[in-house]
Amino acid sequence: MAPSLGGAVTNKRGDVVALWASFMDQGSGDASFWGLPTAYVLPAVHSLQQDQEPTWSWLGAELLPTPLAEAHDLGLSDVRAKQLFDADPRYRQALMVVRLTAGTEAASRLQVGDLVVAVNGVPVTQAGEVERELDPFHASQATLTVVRDRAEQEIALALEPLDGRGVERVVRWAGLLLHDPHVEIAAQQGFVPTGVYVAWLWYGTPGARYGLRPTRRITQIEDTPIQDLDALLALLPSLKGKEGVRVRLESLDGRTEWKVMKLDETSWPTLLLERVDGEWRRTELE
Repeated sequence: MAPSLGGAVTNKRGDVVALWASFMDQGSGDASFWGLPTAYVLPAVHSLQQDQEPTWSWLGAELLPTPLAEAHDLGLSDVRAKQLFDADPRYRQALMVVRLTAGTEAASRLQVGDLVVAVNGVPVTQAGEVERELDPFHASQATLTVVRDRAEQEIALALEPLDGRGVERVVRWAGLLLHDPHVEIAAQQGFVPTGVYVAWLWYGTPGARYGLRPTRRITQIEDTPIQDLDALLALLPSLKGKEGVRVRLESLDGRTEWKVMKLDETSWPTLLLERVDGEWRRTELE
């Protein structure tokens, strides 16, 4: 492949089959180039051309390949092993559930360690095959054939819809940047995303001085549980003028702690940033 900063990957006929782009590993800082197949792009483009918002449905489970020999030891039958081998003699693998997204139907119906051997009756051995059979731009449910406790069973699941909007409301309170926990929290950490997520802070603010830190979730203020951003916004007026405010925080590994914070509403007033009709609006809350 010729050196490039991005562009299109074509076949010999000149058809665009993928988009070529650089991806950064946030852990190591290394960059690498990968092709994004047009199968993931064209349905979204078609929706936009029809003035519709693209929606992607996903399983709510992370699958990783495991060798057929190991899968056989875990209960994969000889018949199913041969079927997967015939479908993919090059890689000779099955797919195992290694992580579940909290709050999804998959989390309540699947188990870590399940072997997913078919989707809607079609044998699958690679993640791309799973996504193809799920038909994520159109379907809302799927039937998985899984091996659990050395036996096969059919499990019907509702898929989880996702859109490209991301976070659409942010509150700046006490120098903290807060929003509802995003889906990545549930996917990567495995807990139901309740509370309010601390995404960032400004140093020198009350939040920073009293030890509140990013990646924590605020789950309670004073005696009031905080389930989401709406609960926080409803509570904030009652906190004005208080000498100290008790805040319960929960870290990504489940540890909890209390902090007592003195507000500075003059220097750091509370702001609401929200996207309305495609535009971000800023409102200073009284």
